[in-house]
Amino acid sequence: MKNRYFVNILISVIVWMLILFALQCLFAEYTNEFGLSCSMCFLSIFFLFSYKNALKPTETVGPYNPTKRHYERKGDLPGYQRLCKIVFLVALSISAISFMKGSAEVVIFFIKQAIGS
Repeated sequence: MKNRYFVNILISVIVWMLILFALQCLFAEYTNEFGLSCSMCFLSIFFLFSYKNALKPTETVGPYNPTKRHYERKGDLPGYQRLCKIVFLVALSISAISFMKGSAEVVIFFIKQAIGS
């Protein structure tokens, strides 16, 4: 992955995470879905770094990672990179689904408040 793409994706995920954190702070009494969405963004950042450094040997990058060592012993670091990419995309997908669910809960709550008044 080129550094330019990595930095752009990283900045986008961090900005999205900050927006979700602000939404969680604003609507905490209505739903907790924004917090779940924010935490999945936080996890996706770790998998983004793992994806970027997947093809480097374990001795030169980061802490002890048994999964990466397993793939390295098998000689299949590209397989580990695919795994990191899949988990990164799944985490972002869960974040998006949770965001939509939280948004729907907030909208439904305010519609019920408007009808009930």
